[in-house]
Amino acid sequence: MNLLFAPALAFAALPLGAAVPMKNSTDGIERWPNAGRPGTAWSVRAEDGPLLFTGQVFAAEVSSGARPQADQMIDALGRLLAEGGGDLRRVLRLNLYVANDDVTTPVEAALAARFADAPPAVTIVRSPLARAGALVACDAVAVVPRRSR
Repeated sequence: MNLLFAPALAFAALPLGAAVPMKNSTDGIERWPNAGRPGTAWSVRAEDGPLLFTGQVFAAEVSSGARPQADQMIDALGRLLAEGGGDLRRVLRLNLYVANDDVTTPVEAALAARFADAPPAVTIVRSPLARAGALVACDAVAVVPRRSR
């Protein structure tokens, strides 16, 4: 039996050299926004400091559609970050999990609206979600201020 394997390799051209960093912020975070995906960045760099890692965050109400769930999820993430001394502007990395491909466009719209001024590096993964009825979830890494001892 003769089998012919022709692996198809696709390499995305990442114009990182052409990426223009955002104006340096006063909080020590540098971002290289992805103009093709508003609300996201090619990369983010922060000065040395404490990091806050979240667990998986869901919308409070999963009976709503994808965009309302995405907005509620981002609100919940903001509250969680605030408890640890951070906020959405200090998110460096955001992993999003969507239940199906139809959810991606509304989730990207929520990112564009909520992270326009401080885009994190984002990965969107299609995956079954741990909460029944959930269409979107996330986990994040954010830099937070040092606490006095």
